Order: sequence, then C-alpha cells, then structure tokens
Amino acid sequence: MNILCVLGPTAIGKTALVVECAEKLGIEIVSLDSALVYRELTIGANKPSKEELEQCPHHVIDCVSVAEAFHIGKYIQYANEAVSDILSRGKVPVIVGGTMMYAYRMKTGLQATQDLSIEAKQELRAYWANRPVSEAYEYLQSLQPEKQFIFHSHDKQRTLRQIEIALAANRQHSDIQQDIVFKWPIDFYSLDMADRELHRKILKIRLDNMIKNGFLDEVAILLKKYPDELLPFWRFVGYRQFRGFCEGSLTYEDAVDQAYFATCHLAKHQRTWMRKLQTKELIVKYNQAYMSDELTLLLEKYAASFQNKLF
Repeated sequence: MNILCVLGPTAIGKTALVVECAEKLGIEIVSLDSALVYRELTIGANKPSKEELEQCPHHVIDCVSVAEAFHIGKYIQYANEAVSDILSRGKVPVIVGGTMMYAYRMKTGLQATQDLSIEAKQELRAYWANRPVSEAYEYLQSLQPEKQFIFHSHDKQRTLRQIEIALAANRQHSDIQQDIVFKWPIDFYSLDMADRELHRKILKIRLDNMIKNGFLDEVAILLKKYPDELLPFWRFVGYRQFRGFCEGSLTYEDAVDQAYFATCHLAKHQRTWMRKLQTKELIVKYNQAYMSDELTLLLEKYAASFQNKLF
C-alpha cells in the first residue's frame, strides 16, 4: 500500500488544495513541515486555522516546544504513528508539505544514532556559547577526522549538532538501536507554477499578510522567552530576519527585504530537492484552477484505490 506525498515550494497552495478534497474523500493530512511541529510557531509557520483543522484533521503539528530537541528521526516516528492511526479509522492519509530533507529520509531511511541527554547538550552549548565557531569546527574534525562535512565551517548550529552526534557515537551503549524507516512505500508528486514571477509575487503577498497578522509580535514574544540563538527555530525563514529587527541589528525595511529574498531562495532550494526526489509533476500551466483540477483527479484516483485495498 503506497502513501501519497504531495510536495511543493512554499506558498504554492498545496495544503489548501488537498483540504478542498478532504471531506469528500475521507482524507487526513500528515504535515511534512519542520516549523509546524513546534507549538509556539503560528503566524510565521502558516499554521492551519481552527476552521481548517475541523475541515481536515492535520497530524504531526504542535508536537513539541521550540525549547525541545526535534530531528528527522523523531519526525519519521511521528509520521509512522499518524499514518497507522489514520488507517485504523478507515481514513486516507496524504502527506503534504515542503520540508524536503524529511521527504528524502522517509524515502531512504535514517541510520539510528545515539543522542546525548538534554543536560549534556546544554553543557556542551554553554561551553561553546562564547567561543569562536572555527574552534568548534576544529574540535569536530578531531572527533571525526575522516568524515567530510556538507555544511560550511562557519555554520555554528550544524557544527554543534554534529559534535553532539559524534560524542554520542563514541560512547559505549549496551542497547542496539534499529534504523529509523517510514513503514510504507511513498508515491511523490510535486505541485509547482510554470510562472516563476507570479510565484514570487505570491511570496511577497504572503509575507505582507504575515506582518499584518502580527508576525512581529510573535517574534518579539519568542525572543523574550527563548533568546538562545542556537535553538533551531531561529534558523527558519522570517524568524531569523525579524529577530534581527527586534534586536536592532536590522532596519524594518532590511528585515522585510531579507525575509523576502530568503523565502525566494527557499523555494528555489525546494525545487532542487523535488528534482532529486524524482517526483511526478503537476505543473500549473495557466492558473490555480488547472492545478486544482489535476490534483483533484489524482486524489480521487488515490482515495478510490486506497479504499479498495482497505475493504
């Protein structure tokens, strides 16, 4: 039994289009979004409204606090639980989102690794808080001298995370962990717009609407409660730039411009991943209605075959 996964660049309208068909086809969404797992992220994460959740249940959202650790392995575990729950109630699971690394690891599986305790992580990060990232990177290389790292040596967040993994791997454990895998084969489809300029305009409109809806207040509250810049959510587009504005390192205009360009870059990055995943494409040739019709046909076919397998 294959599970349908609908991917697409940010703000392409993928979730809204699936929600339109949800009630009629018995669909429930398994979110594929690294921001939506955090309870405190709302406006900047474009979290579904109460009405949308009533129309179509969403799973793997509001899982943890931004102060808690969350990684791909945890996501796959949550997704497995969500799909099992949906199937047990005779409903149709559809994975929808744009966090492509999660999608990639659901396809390939993830090698299990031991992890440090929260206390050990806090001690590690406190130690490196005021030390240069170059020193941390050199220490990492001493721990794993034969490993080639795909991130830049100036990326402190990823450097510290890799140090955590390396230290945990070097410890002796009596228990053996299994690799983390998604339990079902996946059919990947991607939604996209042929008109890139139109998509960029949509990205700007969404950013403007986020600001109008109180995104700056959300960032200010988060900054007061969770000031540690090494918390992963501060790397998310929008949160990173408007933190700079709240701290006074960026003007409002610069924060808006940087958030917009970062969003455009994210969309480009997501398209690269979609090609890597070899997704089957549903391209918008002329307008949103075309994509809606194409996706509706796909969902109807998927739901029908799904129900046939269930009964």
